[in-house]
Amino acid sequence: MKVALPLCTVDGKVCRRRFYTLMDVFKREELESLRASGAAEDYEEREQLLTDCFELTERHAQQKADKTEKKRDAERREAASADIVRSAMEGMRNKRALSSDTDLATPPSTKKKKRSGTDALLGFLEDRASSRNNRDSLKERQLQVEERRLTLEEHRPQQNKDKTDRMLAIMPSQMGLMAQLIERYPNKKLYCLFKS
Repeated sequence: MKVALPLCTVDGKVCRRRFYTLMDVFKREELESLRASGAAEDYEEREQLLTDCFELTERHAQQKADKTEKKRDAERREAASADIVRSAMEGMRNKRALSSDTDLATPPSTKKKKRSGTDALLGFLEDRASSRNNRDSLKERQLQVEERRLTLEEHRPQQNKDKTDRMLAIMPSQMGLMAQLIERYPNKKLYCLFKS
């Protein structure tokens, strides 16, 4: 093919260069014609195709830039979250080390200091952990109270039975005492004895 048409060569670099040259000329001419007339003009087929190619390349470049920006944002967010977690962990380690060293030396300060981003995150995590601990201890106390109530409920029938047995054990002696009183005072009314 190159032998038959020595002046016509099909090469990727040459095609790209020709395309960019056409686009540059098209942009310049379009801007000049818009400046001159101030209104849209009728396009020939060649100009319409160049306009379509121009719009496609612009759209592709914008999509590529958006994709790159999203990727950078995701990487920035990931790096920032990793830094926050790392600094929070270091802060917790430092706080534990300081608190174990200074527990006996100084009482805790009641002043609240302005917190930075990592301190705020650390404070939030500590508050959440303490509220979980409080919630867990409350649940544990509720379970203990419930267990005690169930234990008392289980023992209640036995306690009632024991009380009834004691009363039944006392009854024969009381009946015997009443029989003796009746024998001793056969003609007197018994309610007089208990009245005084």
